[in-house]
Amino acid sequence: MKRAVVVAVVFAFVVGSCGGGTEDTTSSADEGRFCELLVEFQQQNDIELGGDAAREAVAEGRAILGELVAVAPAELRAVMERNAVGGNAYLDLIEAADYDIEAIDFVALTALFEDPEFLADSEAVDVWMAANCP
Repeated sequence: MKRAVVVAVVFAFVVGSCGGGTEDTTSSADEGRFCELLVEFQQQNDIELGGDAAREAVAEGRAILGELVAVAPAELRAVMERNAVGGNAYLDLIEAADYDIEAIDFVALTALFEDPEFLADSEAVDVWMAANCP
C-alpha cells in the first residue's frame, strides 16, 4: 500500500510539472481545457489497481500528457514538453514492471523526479494553476 501511495503522489507530481513558451497561440478555451486536464491527470489512480485497469490508466495518462502539451499556455509550453518526457518515462517504468506497483524500479523513479529542472518546472505549473485554474 505504501508504494501505491508513493506512485499516486508521483503521478500527481508529474502533473504539477507539466508547459513553456514559444508563440502564444493558446486561447482562453485552451487554458480552460489545460486546467481540466491537469485535474484529470492528478485524479487518475487506477494504476495502483494493476492489471487491465492499470494498462488503461497508463494509456490514458499518455494521451493526457500529449494533450497537455498541445493546449499548454505559451508560458508553460516548454515546461510541459520537458515534463511530458518525464511523465512518459514514469509510465514506461510502470509498463516495465508489468503494471505491478510493487515491482516498479523506485530508484529510477526517484531519479526522474529529483531533477532540479523538473522541480523548478513543477513549481512553475503550480504557480500558474493557482493563478489561472478555478
